[in-house]
Amino acid sequence: MTNYRLNIVFIFSIIFSLLNNVLLASTISPKTPVHESITRSAKNCFDNALLKGEKIKQCKMVILGEDHHINMDWIKPAEDEEQNFFVSWFKDPLTIYPSLEKAVRWPDEPTNDINAVGIVKFGAKMLSDCNVVAKQTIGGKLNINSGLLCNSHFGDMQFMHAQASSINEPAIDTYQKIFDWAQFLFSVASGHMSELQMDTNYCDFFKKDTLFHRSMLPGQNLVPCDDSKSSKWKLTTLFTFNCPNPFSSKNCYEISSFHKYDKSRIYATGALLHLIQDSFSQSHTERGRCEVKNKKVLAKAECLPITTFTTYKNQENHADADRMPIFAKSCESSTTIDDPITASAKALWHIHHKSKLEDFMSDFYRVFGKEDDVIGNIRNAELGQCFVKKL
Repeated sequence: MTNYRLNIVFIFSIIFSLLNNVLLASTISPKTPVHESITRSAKNCFDNALLKGEKIKQCKMVILGEDHHINMDWIKPAEDEEQNFFVSWFKDPLTIYPSLEKAVRWPDEPTNDINAVGIVKFGAKMLSDCNVVAKQTIGGKLNINSGLLCNSHFGDMQFMHAQASSINEPAIDTYQKIFDWAQFLFSVASGHMSELQMDTNYCDFFKKDTLFHRSMLPGQNLVPCDDSKSSKWKLTTLFTFNCPNPFSSKNCYEISSFHKYDKSRIYATGALLHLIQDSFSQSHTERGRCEVKNKKVLAKAECLPITTFTTYKNQENHADADRMPIFAKSCESSTTIDDPITASAKALWHIHHKSKLEDFMSDFYRVFGKEDDVIGNIRNAELGQCFVKKL
């Protein structure tokens, strides 16, 4: 029976891999290594700056492929773990620390859904479950029980991808959620938030009456606050929740050992890089004008101020802009907006050096602008110029 089930899983994974481009053509591209490649380039820039003992001013705008062997480890296990024979040869999956390449995917796979077989579940949830739930709920609103994946793509947590939660959402609201999310991630990633604070009850931490806090607990229901069948969430649960079943998001678990702190910091680092990088995708924000080439939206990074935050639900051609980007001429001359590689490398620098929050935010402004820049300059949320009709 076990072999039979394994064969079924293997067959499904092969079939779905072959159909992946077709099935996910109108959504995001979870298997396109854009974030991984930009992060690899940023890590290389960070490593070089660290070696020279210099602050990062400008990285080379060259996206490095997998043929460039760059150490993508961020936090390593303690030396006694690495030297332990049983740990090194019989590693428990819970003790394996994710690389930055894996961590930067966290907002797209918050429960580790994207892998050889898990892509089936990812596709099913994105194309069916999330979309259906969003259409059935009042105003398209999702509650926290709809899961992190659905909420971050269709619900109130779209700020994780530098997007608005709905059409006509005021730009200042979207900006404020992104602003608060970035500060929260930096606090976790840099170690400014202590392990004791990371063990804070999730619902107690996000009970404040602000846009960001309400978005982290949309339509609060049983999970994660009052679920009698499982433990209440802590802040670390957000980053260490794992659903290993390739076809279901039931029977999930969280890491309870001391590894959860370092893993949370690594995933928070990845989520911050993801936020920065997504803001340069034309299907997430408008910077300049989008272009169409060969019946596809051109994937390009413009180093210009944001003029509109888009929203994911009902967008067409979204995945076109999420492909490997080219760098527009604006990135060669801009003195106020960093390119995605430089911005990502600077974030790594601030996290590594545990910079003061105000120093980190000074570079955050070089990606998203300041609050004063938003008022009167950024329109309310739209689908985006090239994402209203299917090409």
